[in-house]
Amino acid sequence: MASGLRVGRPGRPTVSALRCRWQRSYPLQRPLTRELRSAVDQPEPFRIPGRCEVVPMAFRCATCSDIHEALPHIAFDRPHYAWGVPEAERAARVLLTPDHCVIDGQDFFIRGVLELPLVDAAGSLGYGVWVSQKRENYERYCAEPDSDAIGPFFGWLSSDLRGYPASTLNLETMAHFQGPKLRPKIVVRPGDHPLALEQVRGITEARAWEIVHGYWPPQ
Repeated sequence: MASGLRVGRPGRPTVSALRCRWQRSYPLQRPLTRELRSAVDQPEPFRIPGRCEVVPMAFRCATCSDIHEALPHIAFDRPHYAWGVPEAERAARVLLTPDHCVIDGQDFFIRGVLELPLVDAAGSLGYGVWVSQKRENYERYCAEPDSDAIGPFFGWLSSDLRGYPASTLNLETMAHFQGPKLRPKIVVRPGDHPLALEQVRGITEARAWEIVHGYWPPQ
């Protein structure tokens, strides 16, 4: 296992291209290690803030009957699998910034934006999610973070979104890079998972608030 990696905190600058070029040769993208995957079978209790943050469009909510001023977006501060690393070991095993994560020097993740368009209002419900990347694609993004000429790159969805009957972990996605100061756009590959269908068909504003209240229950 790799060691000596430092943990950043959300809010610190993104890793530079130089730091993304590791001095060792790591394997290409592959399934997560058995140890790491089994460790997240029983994740820690959900926390706000921490694991996920609801970031504050007006609407009378059918769930709580209140008037909401703005539809918040939902942001995950790290990949789901990072929580599988014991807290005492995270400083040695996890490199984390607001846009990048590396676990054990061999599992690479980037953060992007997954949007569900609204069908009865302007805008969309946005998620800040993480997707895995194979090493060369991860390093290419680190070297050219402001380029829209790279990609799209394949990755496995590494955020478990609430409000769906089946887990969203490991859905196939493509990361589309959008240029300066924009995080990659994450598109779920077409399929029969409800998340994939909702990204294509869109959702109502009432459905969007139902999802939001799954993270931030009505008071």
